[in-house]
Amino acid sequence: MRKDRHHLIAIYAAAMMFAGSCTNNPYRPGENAEFTFFGPFSTPPTKLDPASAYYVHEGQIIDQIYEPPFTYHYLKRPYELIPLTAECIPEPEYFDNHGKRIHDADPDPNIVVRTEYTIKIKKGIMYQNHPCFALNDSGAAYYENIGSNLREKHNNLADFEHQSTRELLARDYVLQIRRLADPRLASPVFSTIARYVLGLEQLHDLYAEMLARERERRRTEAGSSYNQERDEKENPIVLDYMKPDLPGVMIINSHTYKIILMRKYPQILYWMCMHFFGPMPEEAIKFYALPTIAKQEFSINKSPVGTGPYYLKVFKPNEKIVLEKNPNYHDDFYPTDGAPGDEEKGLLRDAGKRIPFIHRQVLRLEKEAMPTWSKFLQGYYDSSSIANDVFDQAVQLKSDNDPDVSPMMSAKGIRLITDVDTMFWYTAFNMLDPIVGGYEPGKAQLRQAISIALDYNEYLDIFANGRGVLAQGPIPPGIFGYRSGSKGANPFVDEWDLIRKRHVRQSIEKAQQLM
Repeated sequence: MRKDRHHLIAIYAAAMMFAGSCTNNPYRPGENAEFTFFGPFSTPPTKLDPASAYYVHEGQIIDQIYEPPFTYHYLKRPYELIPLTAECIPEPEYFDNHGKRIHDADPDPNIVVRTEYTIKIKKGIMYQNHPCFALNDSGAAYYENIGSNLREKHNNLADFEHQSTRELLARDYVLQIRRLADPRLASPVFSTIARYVLGLEQLHDLYAEMLARERERRRTEAGSSYNQERDEKENPIVLDYMKPDLPGVMIINSHTYKIILMRKYPQILYWMCMHFFGPMPEEAIKFYALPTIAKQEFSINKSPVGTGPYYLKVFKPNEKIVLEKNPNYHDDFYPTDGAPGDEEKGLLRDAGKRIPFIHRQVLRLEKEAMPTWSKFLQGYYDSSSIANDVFDQAVQLKSDNDPDVSPMMSAKGIRLITDVDTMFWYTAFNMLDPIVGGYEPGKAQLRQAISIALDYNEYLDIFANGRGVLAQGPIPPGIFGYRSGSKGANPFVDEWDLIRKRHVRQSIEKAQQLM
């Protein structure tokens, strides 16, 4: 088992600095205006709905648009949970089966039958400008009765003449949690969350019944010509998400809501820093369900609506994505503290300054690593990963074996950024296999011997150019509970090398003894 890291994977150059070092600027005047970031993406995102988007490349887009109540401190390691739109990180309240509150700070999970978290949202946070918030003179949604009166094709939201905003409310968070139970969205986190949030599984069944009734009504009215897929594409069903009872999620007031769990589950706070628990304005759901809007293929999956630092200006997933700074973004500032060594690295140089620093992100589809690298060197992109084929060209080891950019890269104003990623790769044994499977002591020793013989440090050095950390368990560096140095060594296969200051495999002789 090993833990990969983004070590030597990302190279960054200041946009203007790098462009200035080129004799031929690849962009026309005005395209590379100050505070614009140019970068590549390799996989076109298909879902931008926070209830169903699950992949990393989708999260990299929508996590800049939607704001859950909590987030992680940008610099601190291990990762530290901090408020984002919430006023503070709530403390849990525990109750027993008699409804009596348990005042023990860490009670026995067996006597906890209900856990409550009360989340208070900051006031004054505004959504991005969007046509769904536009109102007419009578105070109704401007586009609600638009019918087929859109005179021309709208390519993006900026083409809509009437736009507005409104304040973020607790109801928006409650609505989004309810949306996780919509069978049509097939939220990848629903099955886990529903085991803890009171009534969420039952809500899923109620929504399924509501959908079935509406579809039956439409089928009866249309007769033999009814085509469910075509009908719902042209005239999406709008569920009244707030109508059924959900005892596990309650609106307390305009800026406060409560989540009630059926047992003790502190991990819920960490789920709530993900976009699945970001806010969803009901106006957006109704707007995208308008037949005229649906006909022009606008949807939450293609045109998200959020309060984050950016909004999606251009979405051409097979060509280009443009994120523009949200002019309504609330006050947010670069951290004033971080992990040990951050100040020496210059990571606190901008402490206390208002963010975001970048006003526009222009991202273009690049499916292959080498064209990305080539365009990076030509000034088209401000960052690039490093392909194995060009690793020696880009990176060299300093006297202390720490990596740095080569002199040729340094002369271009390019610098190297490294970080440890919170993911790990592993090799598994088939426990049903007649040779390596089974739980007998001899079978366990065979698996231990094979694990020692598979030297992943050597694999990382040869095939990954040293970009990785040998895993000592399922918790990667940066996550609370990870233990470094000799005290964190896996006693079954690894040991701590005092000279090289890293974990290494035990000797092959130990593996032979186990055999």
